[in-house]
Amino acid sequence: MKKNGWEAPTSWNDLYREEFKGKTAYPEVSNAWGHAAYYNLVMANGGSLDNIDPAIDQLKEVAAISDTFYKNSTQLLPVIQQETAAISILANYVVTDLYDSDLPIKMIIPKEGAPLQSLTAVVVKDTPKEGSC
Repeated sequence: MKKNGWEAPTSWNDLYREEFKGKTAYPEVSNAWGHAAYYNLVMANGGSLDNIDPAIDQLKEVAAISDTFYKNSTQLLPVIQQETAAISILANYVVTDLYDSDLPIKMIIPKEGAPLQSLTAVVVKDTPKEGSC
């Protein structure tokens, strides 16, 4: 942000600022990070889980400035590590890891808040590994 003379984002509505055009690394909506972020964009514009209409225009703006939406972190993270993207949507543990690797990165919590997500791992019943954990 500093290098380009941009103000840091403060809102979910900053995801589609014109200066970010071609400089985004956003996850697609099928990704948990993308779903949570776009849901928060909906909520920031008066919508709900059952009514995304208040944010349809904003979601179109996000799509208009973003060249690519990434299916998973394996695709998204190299774009950030190569510093090709100026803005992204990531989980806090990923930001911490990137920061610890000396990448110039900063996490911002939008003024409307950020989602709290839990990650879980499961062992599927009747698989060869069941009972060995």
